[in-house]
Amino acid sequence: MNINQGNICGKRIKALRKKNNLTQCQLAELLHMSRSTVLKYETGRQIPPVDRICDIADIFDVSTDYLYGVSDCSLPLSKLNEIFYDDMTYSELISIVLGLSEEHQKAFMIILECLRKKQNRTSE
Repeated sequence: MNINQGNICGKRIKALRKKNNLTQCQLAELLHMSRSTVLKYETGRQIPPVDRICDIADIFDVSTDYLYGVSDCSLPLSKLNEIFYDDMTYSELISIVLGLSEEHQKAFMIILECLRKKQNRTSE
């Protein structure tokens, strides 16, 4: 992991900690470590070892790829196995969309955007 990845990782840990209303001390307790180590992770001065990244990913229900900056998807992993519609999981929905041609993916996105706009108008 390079310095840039360490900074990305640290920023993401900090953002997830704040999003979950945890202090550095509370996260340190969950990870059985010192607050100063959490601070080093968040500032990018120290890169968490793989086993620690796995623990952090479990606490925040994200992938290690997200923490490392390999993926920008912060969708909770548990959400992927939830039922989306009619016994189809979110993971299966993603697989279907990825299996569509580029043209059909664009059409799918246009439909989703139209539905989202319609829902926003009705909820105002």
